[in-house]
Order: sequence, then C-alpha cells, then structure tokens
Amino acid sequence: MHEISLRGRHSQRAFRVTLILSIAITSAISALTYASAEVSGGIPFERSRVTSYTSEELVGLLSRVSLDLNFSHASSLVTMAPSRIPDRDGTPIDFSFDNQSMEMTLSSDLPYPTSVIDELVRRKATALLLQTFETSQDDLQLDWVEVALERLRDAQTDAEMSRLAEAGVREHRGYLAVLYFAETGAGWALTTLNCDYYHLRLSSLEKVDVVVLFGKYKHYPAAPTLADTLEAALNYLSRAALKSLKAMYPKGRDQFRLDGLRSKETAARYWKRYIEKNPVEAAPDSCPPKKDE
Repeated sequence: MHEISLRGRHSQRAFRVTLILSIAITSAISALTYASAEVSGGIPFERSRVTSYTSEELVGLLSRVSLDLNFSHASSLVTMAPSRIPDRDGTPIDFSFDNQSMEMTLSSDLPYPTSVIDELVRRKATALLLQTFETSQDDLQLDWVEVALERLRDAQTDAEMSRLAEAGVREHRGYLAVLYFAETGAGWALTTLNCDYYHLRLSSLEKVDVVVLFGKYKHYPAAPTLADTLEAALNYLSRAALKSLKAMYPKGRDQFRLDGLRSKETAARYWKRYIEKNPVEAAPDSCPPKKDE
C-alpha cells in the first residue's frame, strides 16, 4: 500500500488519501480511500532543527503518524513511501492509469524526509536504525529506515539484513531486507524478487523499484516478468518495464504509447515473442516449488 497526501484547491481542509493499487497480469484495479487528516501525535518537522533533534526523534519523524502530520497540509499529491526512481529532477511524475491522468510529487524529492535521512547517516546511527528496523511494526517507517541503512552499508548491516531477509519477501520487513541486497545487484536477491514478484505486497509505484533493478543489472530471467508488467494499470510502471527490457535487449522495439489497454497488450505480445526468439545465455532463476496459497 502506498500513501499520498492531498489538499483540495478550493478547500482549506486537508485530506489524507490512501491509494491502493493491485496489479494482475491482464487487469488492474485501483481505488482511493479518503480519511480526515486531523492527525494527533507525531513529531512536527522543522528544517532548521534537523541537527538539534535527538536521533530517536529523527527516527520518530520517519513514522507513519509523523509523516501524516507533516504532509497533512501538502498542496499537491505527495507519495509518503520512498522511491528509487532514477534520473529524477524533482518535478512531479505522470501518475496515470491507462487514460486517466494525474501528477504526483515524490517525497524522496522533498526536504522532508530526505534531510532526516541525511542527518541520521551523518551521525552514523546504525545501531538505532537496525534496532528500529528489527522491532518496528510501522511498515512506512521500515521503508525509510531501510533507505538510511542502504547508505550506511557495512559488514554489520549486511549481517543483520541477511538474517532478516530469511523471513522472505511476502513479509514487508523481509522484502526490504532482500531489496537492500538487490540494490547492489546480488543475484540471489534479484532471483528472490523475480520468483515472488506476483506475491509482493507493494503498490504499483513501489514495484517500479523492483522493475528498475531488473533492468539495471540485466537480470535476464526476469525478462518475461517485465513483459507481463507492460500491461500494468499504472503507466509509469509499464514504461519502467519497457525501459528495463530495452536495457536488456537494445535492438528491441520501444516505440509504444503505453497509455491504454490496447497499446499495452500490443507491447506485451511483441516483447514476449521477442524474448522467445532472442534467447540469452543466462541460467534461469531457480525458484522454490510453489506452495498452495
């Protein structure tokens, strides 16, 4: 689940919007659930105070309740979870579903919470971050703590994240621990994400992170997964999948609109045939036997 904050253009009252996206191969369903943004608790963010917050307060600023509080008066759609979308320039992204369009600003492009992460990294608050990552039940806080741990990567964090990754990607903490290693191109981590791709409990925008990594490290066993993803409801996810496929197969066609069901189906058919006709010598992912759901 991915969360965004919204304030209406003609209203002084802020609203929190929870955007829930579920993707299937041939269809996708999205829904918006609205709730009042009258947030109690949480730590107010003041940029001038970043260096004077305690480390515990900084970690608290990454919690869901603090993010709710500080984004409750946002003047545009803002994602609350971090994003690893590359080549960002800070402008809103086209967050369109087939032919329905909207724009959204990534919180990763904003001073908050990124300045909080910067300060935790500067302090080398590894022990506190690892403790929080292992014990917090706040998935949104886990997302941001993992971003900090990526930047503090060392033998200690590697050992702890390797242990936590054993929980598997169907549990959010385990997924983030696997993502931590996938960011470096670890083959076993990319294989895990590919094998469990259709079971990842992520929003469409969060799945972009996984799709980008498949292309970045040319993880060819994931090519059929990327071809399927071309039919995702979120246009940005479809286009990320196409970009990763193009990175793997530079001679493949990439001139597809990907702005509606028909163009997405056309692209998916083309790429499934292209992958089949242009095999790459790469060992297939060794996925564990499927268990009954």
